[in-house]
Amino acid sequence: MSYIKKLHNDIRAYKRSRVITTAIHLGILSNLGKAGCAMSISELQGRLSLSQEWLRGILNVLVQDGLVAKSGDQYQLTDLGIEADNDFILNALAGYHFYCFESWDFLPEALKSGKGGDFHRKRMFDNEFRKAYLILMDHIAQSQMTFLEAECKSILTGEVLDIGAGPSSLCRHLLVLNENLKVTALDFPEMVSTASELFKVPDKYEWVAQDFFHWKPVHFFDAIYCGHLIEYCPQFELKSWIKILRSFLGASGSMVLVSYLREENIASIEDLNLFELSTGLNGACLGYLPTKQELMDVLADVGFQVIEIKLMPSGPFYMEHLITCHINKGKEC
Repeated sequence: MSYIKKLHNDIRAYKRSRVITTAIHLGILSNLGKAGCAMSISELQGRLSLSQEWLRGILNVLVQDGLVAKSGDQYQLTDLGIEADNDFILNALAGYHFYCFESWDFLPEALKSGKGGDFHRKRMFDNEFRKAYLILMDHIAQSQMTFLEAECKSILTGEVLDIGAGPSSLCRHLLVLNENLKVTALDFPEMVSTASELFKVPDKYEWVAQDFFHWKPVHFFDAIYCGHLIEYCPQFELKSWIKILRSFLGASGSMVLVSYLREENIASIEDLNLFELSTGLNGACLGYLPTKQELMDVLADVGFQVIEIKLMPSGPFYMEHLITCHINKGKEC
C-alpha cells in the first residue's frame, strides 16, 4: 500500500472505528456471542430494538472486518469476533471511546481561538461517561497488576492516600494482600459516587469525596499513590501540585506516581500528541505532560529522594511510567 493510500484510509478511519465502537456499545457483538449460533437480522433487531436497515449496514461493515460471518440473512461471530467479544479491555476501550468522538468537534475551534475546551473533564459530569471511563481504567490497571504489585507492595504500606483515585484498582488489590494496610481514596464527589457503585471495597478502605486542593486531613500518611493525576497539572503549577502532595506525608514517607511522560530529545510522539488533542490537555491552563527530567527536578526540589522512573509494560493506550520517590529514605535506612 502506498503512503498516500494509507493517508486515504487514515482519513476515513473514524467511520469504521465509530461503527465498531457503536456495535460493541449497543451489544451487537455480545448478543451474537450469547446466541452461540447464527441469527437472522430480524431476531437480532428484535432483541436490541434497533432499526433493521441501519443494523444491516453495521453488520455488513463487521463482516468486512472479519468479526461477523454472513450466510443468506443469517449472521454469527467468527473466531475473531468471539475473541473480540471476550476481550475485556477492547470492550472497555469501545465503551469509553464511544463517548469521546464528539471531543474532536472542538479541535477546529481550539485551533482558531487558541483555547482548550477542557471537554474531557466536562464530560466527567456525565454519569455514563464516568462509568465507561472508570471501567476502562480498572481493566487497564488489572492487565498491569502483576507489575504494579511487584513494584509497589513494599512501598505502599501503612496508611496510604490514593489521590485522584478513580477506580483505585491498585490500592483495592493491595488491601486484599495486606491486612495491615489502610487506604483513604480521594477524588471529586461525582467520581466517588460512581466508583463506589461500580467497585466493592475491602475493610479498612474509605472513599473521600474531596478535591485534594481543599482537603485537610487530620493526620499524615505513610505513602501516597497517584494514578494519572499529574497529567492534569498545568505546566507552571507542577511544583505547587507536588508540594501539596508532599504535605500529606509529613516528615517522611513515600510516593508512587503513574503517568505518561515525554521522552528526552523526542520532538514529536504521535500517540501523546493524539492523547493531548483528544483530552484538551497541554493548554496553558489545563494539563501538561512533562519530560522525565522535568519531573525528577521538581520532585528533588520539593525534597523527594531516591527517585526512580521505570517504563511500565505496554498497555492498550500509550507508554506509561511508574515513578517512585521517598522522603528521608536515607535516614530510615
